[in-house]
Amino acid sequence: MRTSVILLTLLVMPSVAFAHSGTVFKAVMNYLPMLAVSIPLFIKPITKAVRNCYARLKVKMFKR
Repeated sequence: MRTSVILLTLLVMPSVAFAHSGTVFKAVMNYLPMLAVSIPLFIKPITKAVRNCYARLKVKMFKR
């Protein structure tokens, strides 16, 4: 048990130091332009699928 606690502490310490040094913020800021470009690429197929589902439901409702 004591060995696992020491091992866990040794594994967590670098991540805590990484998080508090500000490099996580810098890394996230580097990915923002890529995210801004990729969001429309993901939204378009989703909205198209929603429109198709809505159109199918609309047709089924008016067939009755």
